[in-house]
Amino acid sequence: MTLSSSFSLEPSAPQKLKILSVDETSVTINWKKPTNMADVPHKFILTFSSNSCQTETITTEESIAWMSGLRPGNEYMVSLCTMLVCNGLTSAPVCIKIQTKPSPPVNLKVKEVKSRSVTLCWERPEDMEGVLYGYDITYNCDGEQPKSEMLESEASEVTLSDLKPGVQYSFTIVTVLQGEGRSSGSSAHVCTKPAPPVNLKVEEVKTTSVTLCWERPEDMEGVYYKYIISYSCGREQPESETHESHICSAVLSGLKPGVEYNVTVSTVLHDGAKINENSTHVLTLPSSPRNLKVKEVKSRSVTLCWERPEDMEGVFYGYDITYSCDGEQPKSEMVESEASEVTLSDLKPGVQYSFTIVTVLQGEGRSSGSSTHVCTKPSVPQKLKICTLDATSVSLSWEAPPDMEGVLHKYNVSWHTNNQPSQSIATKETSTKVDGLNPACDYFLSVRSVLDCNGLESDLLQTTVRTGK
Repeated sequence: MTLSSSFSLEPSAPQKLKILSVDETSVTINWKKPTNMADVPHKFILTFSSNSCQTETITTEESIAWMSGLRPGNEYMVSLCTMLVCNGLTSAPVCIKIQTKPSPPVNLKVKEVKSRSVTLCWERPEDMEGVLYGYDITYNCDGEQPKSEMLESEASEVTLSDLKPGVQYSFTIVTVLQGEGRSSGSSAHVCTKPAPPVNLKVEEVKTTSVTLCWERPEDMEGVYYKYIISYSCGREQPESETHESHICSAVLSGLKPGVEYNVTVSTVLHDGAKINENSTHVLTLPSSPRNLKVKEVKSRSVTLCWERPEDMEGVFYGYDITYSCDGEQPKSEMVESEASEVTLSDLKPGVQYSFTIVTVLQGEGRSSGSSTHVCTKPSVPQKLKICTLDATSVSLSWEAPPDMEGVLHKYNVSWHTNNQPSQSIATKETSTKVDGLNPACDYFLSVRSVLDCNGLESDLLQTTVRTGK
């Protein structure tokens, strides 16, 4: 009776049930066997279930069990009891709640990299339907404390905008349950782009060169970088040159005159893989017309001629000719590129003029000027008359030339026969008497204006007379 009674007693429950490991789809637990059942044949019955799964049972004689095929991020109720082999009688259960780890986000990728931001994207974690979760993204660079950002489960990308330029960052995203569960991390590493040069300016423009200046990129202290300057026009292959980071200016030479160039100054990290740029457009000055010359001078007009500017093939341009004399506003005349001479006809007689010709592009570009100076001829005296005539003398008169007010000049009166050399006299008056002529001879008489400043003479005003016998 005593032996029979002892077998009807409830077996002792397992002791000190512990979780050894938990991952997304499995849990390992162990426990201590009841100390008073060493000689009693028994097993352990382990059951586990969740709201979304049916109850499963594991029977073992060991004091450790591995539960597999679980769903990530789910809470499981685990029950363990001792069962007698002889009659199946079980002990009171020992229970524990276990939550599997959530599965991590899948295919973390860097979608876009800028100097101060990085955009990450990913796919949702697998087998997490019906589980409430979010994401925790942590990121840092050397020398900084990690930062983090929480996102809801609907998110599949994020832009992190408080980054430093030109720096290597590590990013880790984990799935986070509403409780304490966190998945393993998915990681990515990327270097932000360097910051671009600041305040890129065109400091000086010439026909075949351009001077640029800029300021160093911001927030790049401690980062090794250099500058690459590239420039091109039209369909030509770009040219480039490299400068160290302490140099913030450059002269681009060997350019074509009158051409628009696209110029880019880029900050480049030491490995050359990350570039950020600042660009501008600049129009080189056209080259100047060559060999400007005075072809012809008259009293009211000057004809200029020149040669075309060099290296301007394929460039649309014209010429702007400006001219002036003391006391007058400058005048100008536009001429097309096919022209190689021009006659300017609205001038004053006997006046010093300055002429400047520049090459003008269809946009705003103007070359340096080619200049010349010339004095127009004085005007011809008007209305020459014979006042008296005898055998050995003749008296002449004439009117002062028009438009010569304020111009200092005199008159040169000359006479000759077919057989005698010319003789002349100068006068400030508008009349004179010529003596010492030969009787009964035909004389050629002429009057011209002569400038006091340079001796420049007008065309002749002529007449013929025959002296008396």
